[in-house]
Amino acid sequence: MKFNYLVLLLLLIQSCIAQPVEQIPTNKDDNTLLWEISGNHLSKSSYLFGTFHLMCKEDIHFSKGLNNAIINAEEVYFEMDLDDPANTLGAIFFMNMKDGKMLKDLYTAAEYSRLATYFTDSLNMPMAMLQRMKPNFLEALLYPKMMPCKTMSGVEEELLKIIKAQKKEIKGFETI
Repeated sequence: MKFNYLVLLLLLIQSCIAQPVEQIPTNKDDNTLLWEISGNHLSKSSYLFGTFHLMCKEDIHFSKGLNNAIINAEEVYFEMDLDDPANTLGAIFFMNMKDGKMLKDLYTAAEYSRLATYFTDSLNMPMAMLQRMKPNFLEALLYPKMMPCKTMSGVEEELLKIIKAQKKEIKGFETI
């Protein structure tokens, strides 16, 4: 194989340190989010990078190794093609529950009241806007309140800036 890829593995979990699966870590501490995939008759290395979706902007720093991987990559893949507007529009479609199901249907009256109070009082979001939204999408609305900073950014957003500056095309493994 002659491909050189940078794969950006986007994870929503709290701890996202890659586990070695015949990959060589890019630092000697084995404590990295950037992994080099080489050997096994590959003519060029590829890279796998794990991220958080959202962080405090001042905490987002990319290593020299990641920047070099971006510069040297022939192709860059995210989970989805993040510069394709169809993915954003498609996500809006999948945010809502089907068959007329509403948030009220998923919780007891007391749980729903507590949820509605929190979203209305703490997040300034009326529950009427959120009624059909799937609970896992509601989680994303909680992040800004839980973050210890005022300025947040998507790690992917910051990576996109670097990749676009290199005039590289973004590709995705999946569609929405």
